Amino acid sequence: MTNLLNHADKYSSGKPIDLSIITGTTVTTLSVCDHGTGIAGHDLGRVFDRFELHVARQIVEAHGGSIDVDSEPGRGSTVTVRLPRQPAGTRPPADAPS
Repeated sequence: MTNLLNHADKYSSGKPIDLSIITGTTVTTLSVCDHGTGIAGHDLGRVFDRFELHVARQIVEAHGGSIDVDSEPGRGSTVTVRLPRQPAGTRPPADAPS
């Protein structure tokens, strides 16, 4: 969560950041949307490189989830994380990063 919010803040150009959490029966979806500079289509793949959202992707995937980015230059970006819900009282695998 911290990585996603820091990333949005970095590129928001001082504009609001929207946070959405939707809890379904099997998946929880978290979206962080900035209204900043946006990302050109040919650069979208690089947001998961080492110095951008790489750590967030590792954590999300270690918990069985997925992360993606939708963006348009001049309109901002939305990073969406989907994580499987766990039954109450269960824990993630011991080797999953926190």
